[in-house]
Amino acid sequence: GVPQSRHAHALLGGGAQAIETLFPGILEEMVAAGAPFLDFNDGRWHQAGGYRAPSNIDRKVVGGSRPFIESHLRRRVRDLPNVLIETEVTVDGLAHEAGGVRGSRVHGADGPRTLMAGLVFDCSGRASRAPRWLQELGYAAPEVAEVRCDVRYGTVVLRRTPTDLDAAFAIAIESPPYGKRSGFLLPIEGGQFKVSDYLTTAPRLPDTGMKLGIVGLLDQQVVADEETGNL
Repeated sequence: GVPQSRHAHALLGGGAQAIETLFPGILEEMVAAGAPFLDFNDGRWHQAGGYRAPSNIDRKVVGGSRPFIESHLRRRVRDLPNVLIETEVTVDGLAHEAGGVRGSRVHGADGPRTLMAGLVFDCSGRASRAPRWLQELGYAAPEVAEVRCDVRYGTVVLRRTPTDLDAAFAIAIESPPYGKRSGFLLPIEGGQFKVSDYLTTAPRLPDTGMKLGIVGLLDQQVVADEETGNL
């Protein structure tokens, strides 16, 4: 998983169309499994000092937690006849021959072995050992570029009922350049809301402050206070 996987996500229109093209019927499967199908015009979105106007463009999205969406994708990928997903396997290094990387050296329950491949992807993130492996093979390690963004997240999951809001979802994004806070209240699978509070260039979010902001968002059915920045 990724560090922000537990926070608010939605499968937007362009991504939904691309996934549906690759895996026909997957959106219907998500909705049947409890994901709400949302129209952007049915939500309340406050940004840069005003509410977004309705759009004539078809902008439907699938509301769901990131683990929910990714589990459906993983299942579809796993079912492809030319895909094999292995678990409980450790990658020990790269297989190298004829002047290039030709696969991976792995270790599983049946002992060490080599998986040969025409192309090797490293998807292990910040903990990747690939730079060290490349150096051991005589290659220069890739240059590392670090961007500090100072974003803080806070998220809770709440039970959802039809009378909670007068809209399908609510989003608040403060006005640039001084607004540093945003809030998202999105319906997800299982009859729940996922509510996330985001701050930039700020200290760690206190749980009490986040919960107070969420209560204000639900009770008042408004999205943002431009004067105070409070939800």
